Amino acid sequence: MATVDTEDLKFLYRDLLRIRDKTIDKGKPFIRKEGDKLKRRAARRARREVKKTAVTREEYSREAGQYHKSFKRGKAIRTKDGQFRTRVYTADRIGHLIEDGWTPKDRAGNRHSKKQGKEIVKRAAEEFEPEFELDVMDFVNKLLDDF
Repeated sequence: MATVDTEDLKFLYRDLLRIRDKTIDKGKPFIRKEGDKLKRRAARRARREVKKTAVTREEYSREAGQYHKSFKRGKAIRTKDGQFRTRVYTADRIGHLIEDGWTPKDRAGNRHSKKQGKEIVKRAAEEFEPEFELDVMDFVNKLLDDF
């Protein structure tokens, strides 16, 4: 009959709890840093693909390059299931139109065919995904090396 020593399991359990507590402290700064990388990548893509256009009308005025300056990173939060998340978005008033597309209307009020959106943030996130995975692997390896 085999006997099992549970003392080793207790030490392992304590070590795993310690690792969990350390990752909570280091997880938010890591996610913030990765969100900043994605924000820079999205802004770079926007500068490359979206023209700077100034609009001056009676009812609406807009300076050139406002969309390019409007990329933001949200707070790093911890969800109910324990994951850390942040969002990258554009704070421009018409940024959703550039992202998702719109149906142009001329000054006479006639609608034209739908213009496709540029999907800047979405494509930047897809492009950033492999780099993010490598950064996560490095982050986990660094945490495990600390212990």
